[in-house]
Amino acid sequence: MTSRLLVDKIEGKSNSGTIEMPSGSIVQMTQNEAFASFFSSTSQTEVDVTDYYVDITPKFSDSIIVFETAINGTINDASAYARFRVVDSNNSDAVIHSSTYIAQYGYLLSDTDMFAEFPIRAVDSNCGTTSTMRLQLQMRVSDSSTFKINWSSGEKRLLTAIEIKS
Repeated sequence: MTSRLLVDKIEGKSNSGTIEMPSGSIVQMTQNEAFASFFSSTSQTEVDVTDYYVDITPKFSDSIIVFETAINGTINDASAYARFRVVDSNNSDAVIHSSTYIAQYGYLLSDTDMFAEFPIRAVDSNCGTTSTMRLQLQMRVSDSSTFKINWSSGEKRLLTAIEIKS
């Protein structure tokens, strides 16, 4: 014999429409697919990486938000590097993580023609809002070098934002 549980709506015992979720529970996940379309930059100040964003509307203002993606990139100078950060572009480009940058690529590369895949992950330990956040990847280069993303215009990258109950 098998058991089945069929419900149309679950409501909290003391507060209709809400359910208490234990700390660490995944509340939601949103995603965006981005074509990198041969993005390149020589900017020594932060610029948006074209189409590398994901929107999320947190259910709880004290939630933890995890941003994840990957980049396939290259830099044309062995002594240069690119640095990355994630901002909420709906909130004056507020950096969501505690450190200034969350990833770096390059510096002392032996092959400046090589494209390499590397992960980008950032954590907002207390999002502070229930308004829609646009988590935008930004980057800058260390000097007058050029950083390029994607070696094929036919590739997509998945960007995810995961809300976790604090």
